[in-house]
Amino acid sequence: MQSPRIGNHKANLFDRYSSRKGIPVDVEILTASETDPAFFVHCMFVDGRELESIVEASMVRGRTGQMEADNDKYRVQFVKKNFTGWTGLTLGNFIRMLPGRAGTIDPEAWYADYPDGEMPFSEEAALLLYRETTVEMFFNKVRDNVALAAKYFSEQKAQEVMSARKNSGTSPASNAT
Repeated sequence: MQSPRIGNHKANLFDRYSSRKGIPVDVEILTASETDPAFFVHCMFVDGRELESIVEASMVRGRTGQMEADNDKYRVQFVKKNFTGWTGLTLGNFIRMLPGRAGTIDPEAWYADYPDGEMPFSEEAALLLYRETTVEMFFNKVRDNVALAAKYFSEQKAQEVMSARKNSGTSPASNAT
């Protein structure tokens, strides 16, 4: 059986059956405090191909002539491909994220820039938090929660496959022959 054509290109087996849609994931970075709401980052789980493209886009030729990942380029690509927004980044949460800089932050300047008290999402601000916070505080929470969402999604898809097999009268054993 030949692969179907899409435009002038043959579709590979994965593309034939894949919707290739991202899965939205909300990651709680900080829980609510007495004075500030919870801080959530809104992400999009991307498939393995997208992750490969992030790694490929971050590769540079090192001093030895070998290709190696540039961490800053990786961060930029990761934020662009995965982050879609956030809610709850107030001054209090900003200070909780960057406690070593608490004494350098001017509340009057913050509220002049953000009269409602909340910093809106931007890739630039997300990249700043990614660079300046500890790995445990920000990146690991995003990565781990996106991985959990992917696992849940895979289990859900497996259930859909089992249901589809049951409804079509096929079984894994009958397909193996």
